[in-house]
Amino acid sequence: MKSWKKQKKGYSLIELLIVISIIGVAATLSWSGLSTVRQQSVVDNACDSVAVMANKARSYALAGIHGGDVNNADSIRLECSLNTCTIMSSANAGSTWTPFEQDSYVLQNMSFDAPFSIIYTIPYATAPSGDTPHIITLTDSSPAITKTLITSNFKASCQ
Repeated sequence: MKSWKKQKKGYSLIELLIVISIIGVAATLSWSGLSTVRQQSVVDNACDSVAVMANKARSYALAGIHGGDVNNADSIRLECSLNTCTIMSSANAGSTWTPFEQDSYVLQNMSFDAPFSIIYTIPYATAPSGDTPHIITLTDSSPAITKTLITSNFKASCQ
């Protein structure tokens, strides 16, 4: 008598559940890694934007661009509060500061470790020499994601 073996077709429910569980764990791990990378890129972009503003303020001072309503500006200032940076100009040795209308940047969900300002004199664009670090922190992430803005007499850059 011939014995017929029944051939197994398809997968059992347990096999499918195991594969789905493995895929779920892998997706969860990769999603958490991607969100950290995305948050880091947001902080990098914000730091780069503020560095560009600092370099732009220095360029304004070198070019003698006054901005605002000030006709005889003698200095350009980058003023950064905890979460906003604005380029301003001043006449009369900084007695009154006038913001440049188009030159302001708001850090969304981020802040500096402390407010700061950089003043460049016209026409030489000199400012306090030496590297000064300013820490930008993403406020709604855990663990905290930070980037350091380094400002000096000649340039601003992020590290």
